[in-house]
Amino acid sequence: MIIALTGSWVRHCDDSIIVEATGVGYHVFMPSRLQSELPSNGHIVGLAVYHHLRENIQTLYGFLSMSDRLFFMQLLSVTGLGPRIALALFSGLAVGTIKQAIQQGDAATLTQVSGVGKKMAERMLMELKDTVADGDYAALPVAVSQDSDVLMALQALGYKTNEVRAMTQGVQLDASMSVEEKLSRILKQGMMG
Repeated sequence: MIIALTGSWVRHCDDSIIVEATGVGYHVFMPSRLQSELPSNGHIVGLAVYHHLRENIQTLYGFLSMSDRLFFMQLLSVTGLGPRIALALFSGLAVGTIKQAIQQGDAATLTQVSGVGKKMAERMLMELKDTVADGDYAALPVAVSQDSDVLMALQALGYKTNEVRAMTQGVQLDASMSVEEKLSRILKQGMMG
């Protein structure tokens, strides 16, 4: 699974760019809002990537930060919300606006995006209201915020963002540790703290 991609981006379309890395061109779908923040064509870019696998299709979705990638994945957890709608949300609204709409139960803001109807917006509000608490993962320790496997595992165990933040304060993780070892250390620290 691809979670990051560094290379020079050589071309862009409406909703995607081509990133050339070690002689291979990768077609990466990317929100238009984020494309405007890229350096000029031909420059090196580092992207956080969501690698979507479906039957016989593999698609890459690129973001400028790991927290945007994680929030994109959080949107995909909504029943019936696929990557194309999540991409449209990221293109049509700033991430902070989406999170604020979810926190405030504001379906009208979400339905401004093409492809998001009233039912989808209400489903997003219902399914994400407890997981989109106070925003992003910026306040998490760097070792944890950049380890998407650990974050996803903690979320799968039912922990919310604020609980993950509290559990991971002061926890020292080594890059050589396996995901299981990192989880074990975080959970032990959380029980003791």
